[in-house]
Amino acid sequence: MTKQPEVPPPTFSEQLFFYRMRLDLSQEKAAELLGIGERTYAIWERDDDPKRKPHILTQEGALARLANAVSKLSKHTTETK
Repeated sequence: MTKQPEVPPPTFSEQLFFYRMRLDLSQEKAAELLGIGERTYAIWERDDDPKRKPHILTQEGALARLANAVSKLSKHTTETK
């Protein structure tokens, strides 16, 4: 029996990009939503500087805030139909 490879969950940067696209936001607006600078947001989304990677609790908080915004947007879209 061959063991199936585990698929790793999306990275923090991939999740940021996903939520930003779902919300149709620029990096500037996504940064504003999270209460961080645009440059910091861009670094997080690019994931090209390991020294600037936020702590796991910061990551979870940011993703929760974006997920909540998507949920509110979905609810609003459903109500206006």
